[in-house]
Amino acid sequence: MSYLTPAGSGYEPVWSVTEGEYVNQLAFSPDGMHLATACADGSVAVYSWPEGRCLWREVVHGLGASALAWSRDNVTLASGGQDSRIIIWSGTTGAKLRTITCGRGWVEKLIWSSQHTLAGITGKELRIWNSDGLLVSDFVGAASTLTGVEWQDDGSLLTCSYGQVSRWYPTKSNPVKTYEWKGSLLSLAVRPDGSIIAAGSQEGVIHLWRLKKGNEFQMGGYDVKVRHIAWSRDGCYLYTAGGAALVIWDFRGKGPEGTRPDYQLCHDGNITALAPHPQQPVVASGAEDGSLFIYDSSRYSALAAVQSDAAISFITWHPVESVIAAGTINGGVHLLKINM
Repeated sequence: MSYLTPAGSGYEPVWSVTEGEYVNQLAFSPDGMHLATACADGSVAVYSWPEGRCLWREVVHGLGASALAWSRDNVTLASGGQDSRIIIWSGTTGAKLRTITCGRGWVEKLIWSSQHTLAGITGKELRIWNSDGLLVSDFVGAASTLTGVEWQDDGSLLTCSYGQVSRWYPTKSNPVKTYEWKGSLLSLAVRPDGSIIAAGSQEGVIHLWRLKKGNEFQMGGYDVKVRHIAWSRDGCYLYTAGGAALVIWDFRGKGPEGTRPDYQLCHDGNITALAPHPQQPVVASGAEDGSLFIYDSSRYSALAAVQSDAAISFITWHPVESVIAAGTINGGVHLLKINM
């Protein structure tokens, strides 16, 4: 990587590696001891933290590896691919524990629950498997492609698709509740306390449902499809990508209705990745021009700006350290320590 700010001024490089091709996803284990990568060449790899030593690497998913998820106990890694398969791995050894064949289409997203069950979306289908990879819940197919999924504290799942967000319970084959809106929903983010559902749309609008008050509202003005949205850990800020701009809505007090967002035009290309810090009101955004921007929304302050030699494809924070991992379209994986 080349840098816009001198080393020691906002950040310090930790280590970098080169994977085979386009980095589709990066995932730290919950304890932060391992970093997994999923790439377009079909490879899945795991590196140790903080050494950056490759523990194992396998090319297993035809057409590309598209999704990753660590179990909450740090033991098991699940990977999904465009070959409609999910592989359950021993995270540290790379031993294959089980291979699951899903429905049509690639595996869009995987997510483990606190009860050690794995949810995955493939095309229009949502399924749940136990830690051994055995199917435990199969649901009716959605009317359109599922684009997001999140576990909730009550054990339910929320998914988004064209025209609605749906709530599912593992014991019911049909959704128990739908939140409807006439638009194509592309991204999903639930406030950490579960009180607000936010969904970004193809129409350049973010639609929100306040569950306790039973009302809904929306925020528009985006020139592009809203593919990237995320909440700060304290639920005070909703981070969104609007083309090349980072757009931040303040939910403190009675906001954000009737207020203007914090608008940071921080990239020369459209934002392609967004990641909130796991503890602080800090967000990282990466863009197609190869730039990476770190911003403290509570202090309205830029912490670091970094320039890569290729477009940023995915970013994620270390769960404990103030370290960010950035993947690029040419297979680069770069770790930076941010001076908070």
